[in-house]
Amino acid sequence: MADIDPDAAHTSSPDTITMTLNVDTAQGLSDTEAAHRRETSGANRLDEQAGESALRKIVRLLADKMTLVLIVAAAVSAGVSHEWETPVVILLVITLNTVLNYVQESRAEESLKALQTMSIARSRVRRDGREQQIDRTDLVPGDVVLLEAGDAIPADGRVVEAARLQVAEAALTGESQPVDKTTEALDDPDLPVGDRTNMLYMNTEITRGRAVMVVTATGMHTQIGKIAGLLGGAGTDKTPLQRRIDQLATLLTIVAIVVVVIVFILGLLRGESWDDLLLTAVSLAVATIPE
Repeated sequence: MADIDPDAAHTSSPDTITMTLNVDTAQGLSDTEAAHRRETSGANRLDEQAGESALRKIVRLLADKMTLVLIVAAAVSAGVSHEWETPVVILLVITLNTVLNYVQESRAEESLKALQTMSIARSRVRRDGREQQIDRTDLVPGDVVLLEAGDAIPADGRVVEAARLQVAEAALTGESQPVDKTTEALDDPDLPVGDRTNMLYMNTEITRGRAVMVVTATGMHTQIGKIAGLLGGAGTDKTPLQRRIDQLATLLTIVAIVVVVIVFILGLLRGESWDDLLLTAVSLAVATIPE
């Protein structure tokens, strides 16, 4: 079997696809060949990300540089002034910020789990010249999948036969209306996913008609798998905006420390009390943190 680029499959004719993947659509793959390909392509499932405990997540969020500055400021204010208004306000801000970040990350994790759950089912395929029901996790590139109205598409694939075929792709492209699908090859290799009218994608759903599809990509190599990969990396790979904010946090922390040290030195030289200097330091530290 020759390798096939899933992102270019829409430019190839059905005959080219079946020839490249070395499969006869009337017979399908043999069980032996399917098992061999599965060793190469892996299971048709989305990768499960290692979960982080709630406690570890909260500790990580509280370890943010600016959050640590606020925690120290609240502790100093409570210890020196023996008044609770300022420490309580600071701690409320820290709590709100931590809760918002925690909820945001949890939603990303729930979205990934939803994608993984959607891909668990069985599919009707042709293997060894007969129709079989197999677990979707056992699908491999080159499998001939039989689909009809109401079926969820189990992997990415090229349409080789279609009869009045329409597919709801809102889960992938956001398109609210079902899309008509054909078997015709398309000329533009850079077409957006939503415009590839001869391709079917994992976890979208057939709303009308029937189709025969040859699988071109499984698991994390599918379009929905790429989205799952992005969601799975949301907690570790930072966006450019997050990196800029981290740089700003580092700068503000350094500025706060430098200003507090200078004020302390000048205050001690002028003979001011430690209590007054500590309260001034708290005010300066809090003032450096943006709302």
